[in-house]
Amino acid sequence: MAQQNRNVSGVWNFYKVADKENPHLAECNECAKTIRRGKPGTAAKDFQVTSLWDHLRSKHPEKYKEALSIREAQRVKRQKTNEEEAQRRSLYQLNSQQPKLVDVLAGSNVKIDSNRQAELERMLMYWMINQMLPYTTVEDAMFQSFIHGLNKKFVIPSEKVLRTKLMPDLYRRIQYKLKTFINTVLKTADYSMSCDIWSSVCLDSYLGIIIHFITEEFERKVVVLRCLPYNSAHTG
Repeated sequence: MAQQNRNVSGVWNFYKVADKENPHLAECNECAKTIRRGKPGTAAKDFQVTSLWDHLRSKHPEKYKEALSIREAQRVKRQKTNEEEAQRRSLYQLNSQQPKLVDVLAGSNVKIDSNRQAELERMLMYWMINQMLPYTTVEDAMFQSFIHGLNKKFVIPSEKVLRTKLMPDLYRRIQYKLKTFINTVLKTADYSMSCDIWSSVCLDSYLGIIIHFITEEFERKVVVLRCLPYNSAHTG
């Protein structure tokens, strides 16, 4: 079953909505099992497909591989479409502004300073983390047009670069700073520790390990040490 909407996850080739009255439930085409993708009453925009992927991976591994292939094909197609759209917008801007050819040629090979490029990449990652945005945000044509409008020299990192290089590097740097902080500042200070367990809208459970302390300036600080998937029951 081909997906008409390029934004629809490829996993939906193997599921269908159980019924109109319960849109938060999906029915597996292979075994007819009903899978939750959110709580009853949750807005459709907040539904997630993590549980659908998990079911395919554990119960139908061959279909899971097919779904991964479909997702990759969708990603490639989406990236190509966004690149074409960005190119069309760029050509439109050039035609509407009618710049001098010599100016276009003179600026085409100018690259941003490497330190400035790295600084903007960090700012981009911090913004995406704060807003909890997916890596594919950088593939959106309007986002690319907006960024290029702010700074034409900035090279927007791809989804793969964000996921496999920049974000892991940022994680390791923050992890190192946190370990250094714990081994120095908190080594002789008093602090308390707490654990928090909660579920996302798609019913995935997580365990957070947190420390709390007060600085010498009497500022209250909270540091999250880890956030881990929690697969055991945590009902009251």
